[in-house]
Amino acid sequence: MAQQVWDPSVELLVAFPQVLVMLDEKLDSTTQLGEAFLAR
Repeated sequence: MAQQVWDPSVELLVAFPQVLVMLDEKLDSTTQLGEAFLAR
């Protein structure tokens, strides 16, 4: 992680591995959420 340049919002997610697991397990919902966010 330290060797990469990440957006601060991504860096903060590392502190919450359970959230990353949930986002991975529900990839379709995660994708839909991202697309809705970008559309706004």
